Amino acid sequence: MVKKELKFCRITNHIHTKIFDEGLIRTGNYLWIRVFNGEIYKANELLPVLKDGDFDIIQINLASFDIPLVNTLKNKLGANSRTKIVANNDYPIEQWQDHLKYTATLRRELEGADLLFGTEPFMVKALKEITGRQVYDIPHPTDIKRLKSLKQAGKSPCISVIWHRYDNISYIPYFVVRGHGLKTRIIGYQPKHDCNSETTRNLYDDLVPDSDYETYCKHLAESYLAFEPYSYHSYGRTTVDTAAFGIPVVGSSRLESMRRCYQYTSVDTWNVQKAREMIHRLIQDKDFYEFVSKTALEEVEHYNFDNSRKRLLHALYRETGDIRFMDESANHKTCQGKMYEINIQNNKYKRAELDSVSLCTTCMDWNKFLMLALPTWAQFPFQEVIIVDWGSKTPVMESIKNLKIDMNLKVIRVDYKKYFNLGKARNVGARECSGDYILFIDSDIKLNDDFRKDLVLDQNIFYRGHWKITGYSTNGSCLIANKAFAGINGYSEYMECWGAEDDDLYTRLTQEGSKEFIFKKNSMEHIEHTDELRLKNRNQKGYEKLRGRYENTKTLQWNQDSRQERVFASVYYMDGTAKEDVII
Repeated sequence: MVKKELKFCRITNHIHTKIFDEGLIRTGNYLWIRVFNGEIYKANELLPVLKDGDFDIIQINLASFDIPLVNTLKNKLGANSRTKIVANNDYPIEQWQDHLKYTATLRRELEGADLLFGTEPFMVKALKEITGRQVYDIPHPTDIKRLKSLKQAGKSPCISVIWHRYDNISYIPYFVVRGHGLKTRIIGYQPKHDCNSETTRNLYDDLVPDSDYETYCKHLAESYLAFEPYSYHSYGRTTVDTAAFGIPVVGSSRLESMRRCYQYTSVDTWNVQKAREMIHRLIQDKDFYEFVSKTALEEVEHYNFDNSRKRLLHALYRETGDIRFMDESANHKTCQGKMYEINIQNNKYKRAELDSVSLCTTCMDWNKFLMLALPTWAQFPFQEVIIVDWGSKTPVMESIKNLKIDMNLKVIRVDYKKYFNLGKARNVGARECSGDYILFIDSDIKLNDDFRKDLVLDQNIFYRGHWKITGYSTNGSCLIANKAFAGINGYSEYMECWGAEDDDLYTRLTQEGSKEFIFKKNSMEHIEHTDELRLKNRNQKGYEKLRGRYENTKTLQWNQDSRQERVFASVYYMDGTAKEDVII
Protein backbone atom coordinates (compact mmCIF):
# COMPACT_ATOMS: atom_id res chain seq x y z
CA MET A 1 0.00 0.00 0.00
CA VAL A 2 1.29 3.48 -0.90
CA LYS A 3 1.49 5.65 2.16
CA LYS A 4 -0.22 8.99 2.12
CA GLU A 5 2.00 12.00 2.66
CA LEU A 6 0.63 13.31 5.93
CA LYS A 7 2.09 16.55 7.27
CA PHE A 8 3.31 15.92 10.79
CA CYS A 9 5.09 17.98 13.39
CA ARG A 10 5.90 17.93 17.05
CA ILE A 11 5.58 21.08 19.13
CA THR A 12 7.33 21.69 22.45
CA ASN A 13 8.75 24.34 24.72
CA HIS A 14 12.03 22.43 25.05
CA ILE A 15 13.95 20.44 22.45
CA HIS A 16 16.44 17.81 23.63
CA THR A 17 19.21 18.78 21.22
CA LYS A 18 21.37 15.78 22.20
CA ILE A 19 18.88 13.48 20.47
CA PHE A 20 19.27 15.41 17.21
CA ASP A 21 23.05 15.60 17.62
CA GLU A 22 23.00 11.78 17.62
CA GLY A 23 21.11 11.79 14.31
CA LEU A 24 17.58 11.20 15.63
CA ILE A 25 18.13 7.46 15.99
CA ARG A 26 17.41 6.91 19.70
CA THR A 27 14.43 4.63 20.41
CA GLY A 28 11.50 6.49 21.91
CA ASN A 29 9.18 9.45 21.68
CA TYR A 30 11.16 11.57 19.22
CA LEU A 31 11.12 8.89 16.54
CA TRP A 32 7.50 9.70 15.67
CA ILE A 33 9.07 12.57 13.70
CA ARG A 34 10.90 10.09 11.48
CA VAL A 35 7.94 7.74 11.21
CA PHE A 36 5.96 10.53 9.51
CA ASN A 37 8.90 12.38 7.93
CA GLY A 38 7.92 15.36 10.04
CA GLU A 39 9.48 18.32 11.80
CA ILE A 40 9.88 19.66 15.34
CA TYR A 41 9.19 23.24 16.37
CA LYS A 42 9.57 25.38 19.44
CA ALA A 43 6.14 26.58 20.52
CA ASN A 44 7.11 30.26 20.53
CA GLU A 45 8.24 29.96 16.91
CA LEU A 46 5.29 28.00 15.49
CA LEU A 47 2.25 29.38 17.30
CA PRO A 48 2.39 32.94 15.93
CA VAL A 49 2.33 31.74 12.30
CA LEU A 50 0.33 28.50 12.59
CA LYS A 51 -2.88 28.15 10.55
CA ASP A 52 -5.38 25.31 10.48
CA GLY A 53 -4.44 22.86 7.75
CA ASP A 54 -0.71 23.58 7.85
CA PHE A 55 -0.35 20.09 9.32
CA ASP A 56 -2.48 16.95 9.41
CA ILE A 57 -1.11 15.89 12.82
CA ILE A 58 0.55 17.84 15.60
CA GLN A 59 2.01 15.77 18.44
CA ILE A 60 2.51 16.98 22.00
CA ASN A 61 4.35 14.95 24.60
CA LEU A 62 2.72 15.62 27.97
CA ALA A 63 5.80 16.85 29.80
CA SER A 64 4.77 19.19 32.60
CA PHE A 65 6.01 22.22 30.67
CA ASP A 66 4.08 21.24 27.52
CA ILE A 67 0.68 20.27 28.93
CA PRO A 68 -0.74 23.82 28.50
CA LEU A 69 0.03 23.60 24.77
CA VAL A 70 -2.89 21.21 24.19
CA ASN A 71 -5.65 23.76 24.75
CA THR A 72 -3.51 26.62 23.46
CA LEU A 73 -3.29 24.79 20.13
CA LYS A 74 -6.98 23.89 20.08
CA ASN A 75 -7.98 27.49 20.73
CA LYS A 76 -5.65 28.62 17.95
CA LEU A 77 -6.90 26.05 15.41
CA GLY A 78 -10.61 25.98 16.34
CA ALA A 79 -12.93 23.29 17.64
CA ASN A 80 -13.42 21.49 14.29
CA SER A 81 -9.94 21.97 12.93
CA ARG A 82 -8.53 19.94 10.08
CA THR A 83 -5.27 19.69 12.00
CA LYS A 84 -5.56 16.94 14.64
CA ILE A 85 -3.83 17.18 18.00
CA VAL A 86 -2.27 13.98 19.34
CA ALA A 87 -1.17 14.10 22.99
CA ASN A 88 0.76 11.31 24.68
CA ASN A 89 1.95 10.64 28.20
CA ASP A 90 5.54 9.50 28.54
CA TYR A 91 5.95 9.36 32.32
CA PRO A 92 5.79 6.01 34.15
CA ILE A 93 2.87 6.14 36.53
CA GLU A 94 5.29 6.02 39.47
CA GLN A 95 6.58 9.48 38.47
CA TRP A 96 3.26 11.26 38.08
CA GLN A 97 3.30 12.83 41.51
CA ASP A 98 6.56 14.58 40.58
CA HIS A 99 5.53 15.78 37.11
CA LEU A 100 1.72 15.90 36.83
CA LYS A 101 1.08 17.88 39.99
CA TYR A 102 -1.99 19.91 39.07
CA THR A 103 -4.53 17.13 39.42
CA ALA A 104 -7.51 19.44 39.72
CA THR A 105 -6.93 20.93 36.26
CA LEU A 106 -5.35 18.01 34.35
CA ARG A 107 -8.61 16.74 32.88
CA ARG A 108 -9.51 20.19 31.60
CA GLU A 109 -6.03 20.76 30.21
CA LEU A 110 -6.28 17.64 28.03
CA GLU A 111 -9.73 18.34 26.59
CA GLY A 112 -8.31 19.88 23.42
CA ALA A 113 -6.57 16.68 22.29
CA ASP A 114 -8.19 14.78 19.43
CA LEU A 115 -6.32 11.64 20.48
CA LEU A 116 -4.79 10.63 23.79
CA PHE A 117 -2.38 7.74 24.14
CA GLY A 118 -0.03 6.21 26.68
CA THR A 119 2.72 3.69 26.15
CA GLU A 120 1.80 0.93 28.61
CA PRO A 121 -1.43 -0.38 30.19
CA PHE A 122 -1.20 1.11 33.70
CA MET A 123 -0.71 4.68 32.53
CA VAL A 124 -3.47 4.18 29.95
CA LYS A 125 -5.93 3.07 32.63
CA ALA A 126 -5.00 5.98 34.86
CA LEU A 127 -5.46 8.46 32.01
CA LYS A 128 -8.87 6.96 31.27
CA GLU A 129 -9.86 7.47 34.89
CA ILE A 130 -8.63 11.06 34.93
CA THR A 131 -10.04 12.17 31.58
CA GLY A 132 -13.18 10.02 31.34
CA ARG A 133 -12.44 9.29 27.68
CA GLN A 134 -10.85 6.69 25.42
CA VAL A 135 -7.07 6.44 25.77
CA TYR A 136 -4.99 4.21 23.50
CA ASP A 137 -2.02 2.00 24.35
CA ILE A 138 0.61 2.82 21.70
CA PRO A 139 4.30 2.23 22.47
CA HIS A 140 6.83 4.55 20.88
CA PRO A 141 8.57 3.47 17.66
CA THR A 142 12.01 2.01 17.13
CA ASP A 143 14.15 1.93 14.00
CA ILE A 144 14.26 -1.87 14.05
CA LYS A 145 15.61 -2.10 10.52
CA ARG A 146 18.61 0.04 11.42
CA LEU A 147 19.38 -1.79 14.65
CA LYS A 148 19.23 -5.19 12.99
CA SER A 149 21.56 -3.97 10.23
CA LEU A 150 24.32 -2.87 12.61
CA LYS A 151 27.40 -5.06 12.42
CA GLN A 152 27.99 -6.61 15.82
CA ALA A 153 31.34 -7.49 17.29
CA GLY A 154 31.78 -10.81 19.06
CA LYS A 155 30.00 -11.40 22.32
CA SER A 156 31.77 -10.43 25.51
CA PRO A 157 31.52 -13.04 28.31
CA CYS A 158 29.55 -10.71 30.57
CA ILE A 159 26.13 -10.08 32.03
CA SER A 160 25.10 -6.45 31.61
CA VAL A 161 22.81 -4.86 34.18
CA ILE A 162 20.82 -2.02 32.61
CA TRP A 163 20.99 1.14 34.71
CA HIS A 164 18.09 3.62 35.06
CA ARG A 165 18.56 6.94 36.75
CA TYR A 166 14.91 7.21 37.80
CA ASP A 167 14.94 4.26 40.21
CA ASN A 168 18.79 3.86 40.38
CA ILE A 169 18.70 0.19 41.39
CA SER A 170 22.12 -1.44 41.60
CA TYR A 171 22.24 -3.33 44.91
CA ILE A 172 19.63 -6.09 44.42
CA PRO A 173 20.66 -6.80 40.78
CA TYR A 174 24.10 -7.75 42.09
CA PHE A 175 22.61 -10.77 43.85
CA VAL A 176 20.93 -11.78 40.60
CA VAL A 177 23.98 -11.66 38.34
CA ARG A 178 26.82 -12.72 40.65
CA GLY A 179 28.35 -16.20 40.65
CA HIS A 180 27.34 -17.35 37.16
CA GLY A 181 30.89 -17.60 35.81
CA LEU A 182 30.55 -14.42 33.69
CA LYS A 183 31.84 -10.93 34.33
CA THR A 184 29.24 -8.47 35.62
CA ARG A 185 28.83 -4.85 34.68
CA ILE A 186 26.38 -1.97 34.75
CA ILE A 187 25.87 -0.11 31.47
CA GLY A 188 24.60 3.44 31.11
CA TYR A 189 25.73 4.14 34.66
CA GLN A 190 25.33 7.66 36.10
CA PRO A 191 27.02 7.84 39.51
CA LYS A 192 25.59 11.29 40.28
CA HIS A 193 22.12 9.72 40.38
CA ASP A 194 23.24 6.75 42.49
CA CYS A 195 22.77 7.37 46.19
CA ASN A 196 24.93 4.27 46.90
CA SER A 197 27.69 4.87 44.35
CA GLU A 198 30.46 3.81 46.74
CA THR A 199 28.79 0.46 47.29
CA THR A 200 28.03 0.01 43.60
CA ARG A 201 31.70 0.41 42.66
CA ASN A 202 32.58 -2.58 44.82
CA LEU A 203 29.83 -4.88 43.54
CA TYR A 204 30.53 -5.18 39.81
CA ASP A 205 33.51 -6.01 37.66
CA ASP A 206 32.93 -2.96 35.48
CA LEU A 207 30.86 0.22 35.43
CA VAL A 208 30.19 1.45 31.88
CA PRO A 209 29.24 5.14 32.01
CA ASP A 210 26.31 6.75 30.26
CA SER A 211 27.13 7.70 26.67
CA ASP A 212 25.68 8.69 23.33
CA TYR A 213 23.13 6.29 21.88
CA GLU A 214 25.46 4.77 19.28
CA THR A 215 28.02 3.79 21.93
CA TYR A 216 25.29 2.59 24.28
CA CYS A 217 23.97 0.27 21.57
CA LYS A 218 27.48 -1.11 21.07
CA HIS A 219 27.66 -2.03 24.75
CA LEU A 220 24.24 -3.65 24.61
CA ALA A 221 25.01 -5.65 21.47
CA GLU A 222 28.26 -7.11 22.80
CA SER A 223 26.62 -8.46 25.97
CA TYR A 224 26.21 -12.22 26.22
CA LEU A 225 22.97 -11.56 28.08
CA ALA A 226 21.44 -8.76 30.13
CA PHE A 227 19.44 -8.20 33.27
CA GLU A 228 16.77 -5.45 33.22
CA PRO A 229 15.74 -4.54 36.79
CA TYR A 230 13.67 -1.40 36.06
CA SER A 231 11.02 -1.23 38.75
CA TYR A 232 8.69 1.32 37.13
CA HIS A 233 5.84 0.48 34.74
CA SER A 234 6.97 1.41 31.24
CA TYR A 235 6.94 0.08 27.72
CA GLY A 236 10.71 -0.45 28.13
CA ARG A 237 12.62 1.03 25.22
CA THR A 238 15.97 -0.51 26.21
CA THR A 239 14.64 -4.05 25.98
CA VAL A 240 13.23 -3.18 22.56
CA ASP A 241 16.81 -2.38 21.57
CA THR A 242 18.20 -5.61 23.06
CA ALA A 243 15.49 -7.61 21.27
CA ALA A 244 16.52 -6.05 17.94
CA PHE A 245 20.07 -7.27 18.65
CA GLY A 246 18.82 -10.72 19.66
CA ILE A 247 20.31 -10.40 23.14
CA PRO A 248 18.57 -12.67 25.68
CA VAL A 249 17.33 -10.64 28.65
CA VAL A 250 16.00 -11.62 32.04
CA GLY A 251 14.07 -8.74 33.50
CA SER A 252 11.12 -6.90 34.91
CA SER A 253 7.65 -8.09 33.98
CA ARG A 254 6.52 -4.50 34.61
CA LEU A 255 7.87 -3.59 31.17
CA GLU A 256 5.58 -4.07 28.20
CA SER A 257 8.48 -4.94 25.89
CA MET A 258 9.72 -7.62 28.31
CA ARG A 259 6.31 -9.25 28.35
CA ARG A 260 6.18 -9.17 24.56
CA CYS A 261 9.73 -9.92 23.44
CA TYR A 262 10.93 -11.98 26.40
CA GLN A 263 7.82 -13.87 27.48
CA TYR A 264 9.83 -16.78 28.87
CA THR A 265 12.35 -14.78 30.89
CA SER A 266 10.35 -11.90 32.39
CA VAL A 267 10.11 -12.01 36.18
CA ASP A 268 9.05 -9.74 39.00
CA THR A 269 11.66 -7.04 39.61
CA TRP A 270 12.39 -8.27 43.12
CA ASN A 271 12.22 -12.03 42.55
CA VAL A 272 15.95 -12.69 42.91
CA GLN A 273 15.67 -16.48 43.00
CA LYS A 274 13.54 -16.72 39.85
CA ALA A 275 15.79 -14.30 37.97
CA ARG A 276 18.87 -16.31 38.93
CA GLU A 277 17.19 -19.50 37.74
CA MET A 278 16.44 -17.91 34.37
CA ILE A 279 20.01 -16.64 33.94
CA HIS A 280 21.40 -20.04 34.90
CA ARG A 281 19.14 -21.72 32.35
CA LEU A 282 20.22 -19.32 29.58
CA ILE A 283 23.88 -20.01 30.33
CA GLN A 284 23.58 -23.79 30.63
CA ASP A 285 20.98 -24.51 27.94
CA LYS A 286 22.20 -23.33 24.54
CA ASP A 287 18.98 -24.32 22.79
CA PHE A 288 16.97 -22.20 25.21
CA TYR A 289 19.39 -19.32 24.71
CA GLU A 290 18.86 -19.47 20.94
CA PHE A 291 15.11 -19.82 21.36
CA VAL A 292 14.87 -16.69 23.54
CA SER A 293 17.09 -14.78 21.12
CA LYS A 294 15.09 -15.74 18.01
CA THR A 295 11.74 -15.11 19.68
CA ALA A 296 12.90 -11.61 20.64
CA LEU A 297 14.05 -10.93 17.07
CA GLU A 298 10.61 -11.89 15.77
CA GLU A 299 8.46 -10.14 18.35
CA VAL A 300 10.40 -6.86 18.23
CA GLU A 301 8.96 -6.08 14.80
CA HIS A 302 5.87 -4.94 16.70
CA TYR A 303 7.75 -1.67 17.32
CA ASN A 304 9.01 -0.98 13.79
CA PHE A 305 8.12 2.21 11.93
CA ASP A 306 5.39 0.70 9.74
CA ASN A 307 3.52 -0.94 12.62
CA SER A 308 3.87 2.17 14.78
CA ARG A 309 2.46 4.36 12.01
CA LYS A 310 -0.47 2.01 11.47
CA ARG A 311 -1.31 1.90 15.18
CA LEU A 312 -1.38 5.67 15.48
CA LEU A 313 -3.45 6.18 12.33
CA HIS A 314 -5.81 3.39 13.37
CA ALA A 315 -6.44 5.17 16.67
CA LEU A 316 -6.83 8.56 14.96
CA TYR A 317 -9.36 7.19 12.52
CA ARG A 318 -11.36 5.57 15.33
CA GLU A 319 -11.41 8.82 17.31
CA THR A 320 -12.04 11.30 14.50
CA GLY A 321 -13.59 9.32 11.63
CA ASP A 322 -11.34 11.35 9.32
CA ILE A 323 -10.80 9.47 6.05
CA ARG A 324 -7.23 10.81 5.75
CA PHE A 325 -6.27 8.25 8.36
CA MET A 326 -8.45 5.40 7.10
CA ASP A 327 -6.62 3.69 4.24
CA GLU A 328 -3.63 2.44 6.19
CA SER A 329 -5.56 1.78 9.38
CA ALA A 330 -8.28 -0.18 7.59
CA ASN A 331 -5.90 -3.12 7.16
CA HIS A 332 -4.47 -2.74 10.63
CA LYS A 333 -5.57 -5.48 12.98
CA THR A 334 -5.46 -4.12 16.49
CA CYS A 335 -2.50 -5.50 18.39
CA GLN A 336 -4.38 -6.10 21.62
CA GLY A 337 -4.35 -9.82 20.96
CA LYS A 338 -0.80 -10.06 19.62
CA MET A 339 0.75 -10.66 23.01
CA TYR A 340 -1.14 -13.90 23.25
CA GLU A 341 0.39 -15.57 20.20
CA ILE A 342 3.96 -16.83 19.90
CA ASN A 343 5.49 -16.98 16.44
CA ILE A 344 7.80 -19.96 16.64
CA GLN A 345 10.02 -21.91 14.26
CA ASN A 346 11.53 -25.36 14.58
CA ASN A 347 13.94 -26.33 17.32
CA LYS A 348 13.93 -28.27 20.54
CA TYR A 349 11.72 -25.71 22.31
CA LYS A 350 9.53 -24.77 19.41
CA ARG A 351 7.42 -27.80 18.70
CA ALA A 352 5.22 -29.42 21.29
CA GLU A 353 5.70 -33.19 21.47
CA LEU A 354 2.21 -34.13 22.58
CA ASP A 355 3.18 -37.64 23.62
CA SER A 356 3.96 -36.14 27.04
CA VAL A 357 0.49 -34.56 27.32
CA SER A 358 -2.52 -36.13 29.00
CA LEU A 359 -5.84 -34.82 27.68
CA CYS A 360 -8.45 -34.59 30.45
CA THR A 361 -12.11 -33.91 29.78
CA THR A 362 -15.32 -34.14 31.78
CA CYS A 363 -18.85 -35.04 30.81
CA MET A 364 -22.29 -34.99 32.38
CA ASP A 365 -24.95 -35.82 29.80
CA TRP A 366 -22.95 -34.23 26.98
CA ASN A 367 -22.30 -37.57 25.30
CA LYS A 368 -23.41 -36.36 21.86
CA PHE A 369 -20.92 -33.47 21.93
CA LEU A 370 -18.16 -35.77 23.16
CA MET A 371 -18.77 -38.09 20.22
CA LEU A 372 -18.23 -35.17 17.83
CA ALA A 373 -15.12 -33.90 19.63
CA LEU A 374 -13.27 -37.18 20.19
CA PRO A 375 -12.27 -37.78 16.54
CA THR A 376 -10.68 -34.31 16.41
CA TRP A 377 -8.60 -35.16 19.48
CA ALA A 378 -7.55 -38.49 18.00
CA GLN A 379 -5.53 -36.77 15.24
CA PHE A 380 -2.95 -35.75 17.87
CA PRO A 381 -0.55 -38.19 19.58
CA PHE A 382 -1.57 -37.49 23.19
CA GLN A 383 -0.06 -39.77 25.79
CA GLU A 384 -3.57 -40.62 27.01
CA VAL A 385 -7.13 -39.33 27.10
CA ILE A 386 -8.92 -39.29 30.45
CA ILE A 387 -12.71 -38.84 30.42
CA VAL A 388 -14.41 -38.17 33.74
CA ASP A 389 -18.05 -39.26 33.45
CA TRP A 390 -19.83 -37.29 36.19
CA GLY A 391 -22.92 -39.46 36.52
CA SER A 392 -24.26 -39.17 32.97
CA LYS A 393 -27.67 -40.84 32.56
CA THR A 394 -26.26 -42.78 29.64
CA PRO A 395 -22.78 -43.87 30.74
CA VAL A 396 -20.07 -42.43 28.53
CA MET A 397 -18.50 -45.85 28.03
CA GLU A 398 -21.74 -47.08 26.50
CA SER A 399 -21.64 -44.21 23.99
CA ILE A 400 -18.04 -44.63 22.88
CA LYS A 401 -17.33 -48.36 23.19
CA ASN A 402 -17.85 -49.00 19.48
CA LEU A 403 -16.04 -45.85 18.35
CA LYS A 404 -13.12 -46.78 16.08
CA ILE A 405 -10.36 -44.47 17.29
CA ASP A 406 -6.71 -45.18 18.02
CA MET A 407 -6.23 -43.63 21.44
CA ASN A 408 -5.00 -44.65 24.87
CA LEU A 409 -8.31 -43.83 26.51
CA LYS A 410 -9.99 -44.56 29.81
CA VAL A 411 -13.25 -43.44 31.38
CA ILE A 412 -13.59 -42.66 35.08
CA ARG A 413 -17.22 -43.05 36.10
CA VAL A 414 -18.36 -41.14 39.23
CA ASP A 415 -21.96 -41.79 40.24
CA TYR A 416 -24.40 -40.30 42.78
CA LYS A 417 -23.69 -36.66 41.88
CA LYS A 418 -26.68 -34.30 41.75
CA TYR A 419 -24.82 -31.32 40.33
CA PHE A 420 -21.90 -31.05 37.96
CA ASN A 421 -18.81 -29.58 39.66
CA LEU A 422 -16.21 -28.88 36.96
CA GLY A 423 -13.38 -28.11 39.38
CA LYS A 424 -13.88 -31.32 41.33
CA ALA A 425 -14.33 -33.42 38.19
CA ARG A 426 -11.14 -32.05 36.63
CA ASN A 427 -9.22 -32.68 39.85
CA VAL A 428 -10.37 -36.30 39.78
CA GLY A 429 -9.18 -36.64 36.19
CA ALA A 430 -5.88 -34.92 36.92
CA ARG A 431 -5.06 -37.43 39.65
CA GLU A 432 -5.19 -40.14 36.96
CA CYS A 433 -3.06 -38.19 34.44
CA SER A 434 0.47 -39.56 34.06
CA GLY A 435 1.72 -37.05 31.47
CA ASP A 436 4.15 -34.26 32.26
CA TYR A 437 1.48 -31.85 31.01
CA ILE A 438 -2.32 -31.83 31.19
CA LEU A 439 -4.64 -30.41 28.55
CA PHE A 440 -7.97 -29.66 30.21
CA ILE A 441 -10.73 -29.31 27.65
CA ASP A 442 -14.52 -29.42 27.74
CA SER A 443 -16.30 -32.24 25.95
CA ASP A 444 -17.92 -29.74 23.55
CA ILE A 445 -14.60 -28.43 22.18
CA LYS A 446 -13.08 -29.62 18.91
CA LEU A 447 -9.35 -29.34 18.23
CA ASN A 448 -8.39 -28.06 14.79
CA ASP A 449 -5.31 -28.80 12.70
CA ASP A 450 -3.57 -25.65 13.93
CA PHE A 451 -3.77 -26.68 17.59
CA ARG A 452 -0.16 -27.87 17.78
CA LYS A 453 1.25 -25.13 15.54
CA ASP A 454 3.63 -22.85 17.47
CA LEU A 455 2.80 -24.61 20.76
CA VAL A 456 5.58 -24.76 23.35
CA LEU A 457 5.82 -27.15 26.29
CA ASP A 458 7.62 -25.64 29.24
CA GLN A 459 7.24 -26.11 32.99
CA ASN A 460 7.14 -22.35 33.52
CA ILE A 461 4.26 -21.44 31.20
CA PHE A 462 0.63 -22.37 30.64
CA TYR A 463 -1.80 -21.87 27.79
CA ARG A 464 -5.45 -20.96 28.10
CA GLY A 465 -8.36 -20.16 25.82
CA HIS A 466 -9.80 -16.67 25.41
CA TRP A 467 -13.18 -16.03 23.82
CA LYS A 468 -11.88 -13.04 21.82
CA ILE A 469 -9.17 -15.12 20.16
CA THR A 470 -9.99 -18.83 20.33
CA GLY A 471 -13.75 -18.40 20.20
CA TYR A 472 -16.85 -18.50 22.36
CA SER A 473 -16.81 -20.74 25.44
CA THR A 474 -13.13 -21.73 25.11
CA ASN A 475 -11.92 -19.80 28.19
CA GLY A 476 -11.73 -22.97 30.28
CA SER A 477 -9.43 -24.81 27.86
CA CYS A 478 -5.91 -24.87 29.27
CA LEU A 479 -2.57 -26.67 28.97
CA ILE A 480 -0.60 -26.82 32.23
CA ALA A 481 2.49 -28.57 33.54
CA ASN A 482 1.33 -31.40 35.83
CA LYS A 483 3.71 -30.29 38.59
CA ALA A 484 2.54 -26.67 38.40
CA PHE A 485 -1.09 -27.80 38.60
CA ALA A 486 -0.41 -29.97 41.65
CA GLY A 487 1.70 -27.21 43.19
CA ILE A 488 -1.32 -24.90 43.51
CA ASN A 489 -3.63 -27.71 44.69
CA GLY A 490 -5.54 -27.87 41.41
CA TYR A 491 -8.98 -26.38 40.87
CA SER A 492 -11.07 -24.94 43.66
CA GLU A 493 -13.87 -27.38 44.47
CA TYR A 494 -15.86 -24.70 46.26
CA MET A 495 -18.01 -23.86 43.23
CA GLU A 496 -20.76 -25.97 41.76
CA CYS A 497 -21.95 -23.05 39.64
CA TRP A 498 -20.76 -22.27 36.13
CA GLY A 499 -17.84 -19.87 35.85
CA ALA A 500 -14.93 -18.37 37.83
CA GLU A 501 -13.06 -21.63 38.54
CA ASP A 502 -10.92 -21.11 35.41
CA ASP A 503 -10.11 -17.46 36.20
CA ASP A 504 -9.20 -18.48 39.74
CA LEU A 505 -6.85 -21.21 38.50
CA TYR A 506 -5.09 -18.85 36.07
CA THR A 507 -4.70 -16.19 38.76
CA ARG A 508 -3.07 -18.62 41.17
CA LEU A 509 -0.75 -19.99 38.48
CA THR A 510 0.51 -16.51 37.61
CA GLN A 511 0.91 -15.63 41.28
CA GLU A 512 3.22 -18.61 41.59
CA GLY A 513 5.35 -17.42 38.67
CA SER A 514 3.90 -19.25 35.65
CA LYS A 515 3.60 -17.24 32.44
CA GLU A 516 0.24 -17.07 30.67
CA PHE A 517 -0.29 -17.46 26.93
CA ILE A 518 -3.42 -17.83 24.81
CA PHE A 519 -3.87 -20.72 22.40
CA LYS A 520 -3.44 -19.76 18.77
CA LYS A 521 -6.42 -18.41 16.86
CA ASN A 522 -8.28 -21.17 14.94
CA SER A 523 -6.68 -23.86 17.13
CA MET A 524 -10.05 -24.97 18.55
CA GLU A 525 -13.77 -24.44 18.19
CA HIS A 526 -16.85 -24.76 20.35
CA ILE A 527 -19.71 -27.05 19.31
CA GLU A 528 -22.64 -24.68 19.32
CA HIS A 529 -25.50 -25.17 21.80
CA THR A 530 -27.58 -23.05 24.17
CA ASP A 531 -26.50 -21.70 27.55
CA GLU A 532 -29.64 -23.29 28.95
CA LEU A 533 -28.14 -26.69 28.22
CA ARG A 534 -24.84 -25.57 29.74
CA LEU A 535 -26.53 -24.67 33.04
CA LYS A 536 -28.79 -27.73 33.17
CA ASN A 537 -26.70 -29.71 35.68
CA ARG A 538 -25.15 -26.75 37.51
CA ASN A 539 -26.07 -25.36 40.91
CA GLN A 540 -26.29 -21.66 40.07
CA LYS A 541 -27.42 -20.55 43.52
CA GLY A 542 -25.12 -17.86 44.83
CA TYR A 543 -23.30 -17.48 41.51
CA GLU A 544 -23.23 -13.67 41.57
CA LYS A 545 -21.96 -13.67 45.14
CA LEU A 546 -19.20 -16.14 44.33
CA ARG A 547 -18.20 -14.35 41.13
CA GLY A 548 -18.18 -11.00 42.91
CA ARG A 549 -15.99 -12.40 45.63
CA TYR A 550 -13.45 -13.57 43.09
CA GLU A 551 -13.47 -10.25 41.20
CA ASN A 552 -12.96 -8.30 44.42
CA THR A 553 -10.15 -10.42 45.87
CA LYS A 554 -8.25 -12.39 43.20
CA THR A 555 -6.23 -13.90 46.03
CA LEU A 556 -5.24 -17.37 47.15
CA GLN A 557 -8.35 -17.42 49.36
CA TRP A 558 -10.14 -19.49 46.74
CA ASN A 559 -7.62 -22.28 47.09
CA GLN A 560 -8.06 -22.37 50.86
CA ASP A 561 -11.63 -23.48 50.15
CA SER A 562 -10.44 -26.29 47.89
CA ARG A 563 -10.78 -29.66 49.59
CA GLN A 564 -9.54 -32.05 46.88
CA GLU A 565 -12.22 -34.50 47.99
CA ARG A 566 -11.55 -38.14 47.09
CA VAL A 567 -14.32 -40.06 45.33
CA PHE A 568 -15.38 -43.65 44.69
CA ALA A 569 -15.27 -44.39 40.98
CA SER A 570 -15.13 -47.11 38.37
CA VAL A 571 -12.44 -47.06 35.68
CA TYR A 572 -13.18 -48.43 32.20
CA TYR A 573 -10.70 -49.13 29.41
CA MET A 574 -11.25 -49.42 25.66
CA ASP A 575 -10.13 -53.09 25.70
CA GLY A 576 -13.21 -53.93 27.81
CA THR A 577 -11.46 -54.29 31.15
CA ALA A 578 -12.53 -52.31 34.22
CA LYS A 579 -11.77 -51.58 37.88
CA GLU A 580 -14.82 -51.16 40.11
CA ASP A 581 -15.21 -49.04 43.25
CA VAL A 582 -11.73 -47.58 43.46
CA ILE A 583 -10.87 -44.43 45.42
CA ILE A 584 -9.47 -41.64 43.28
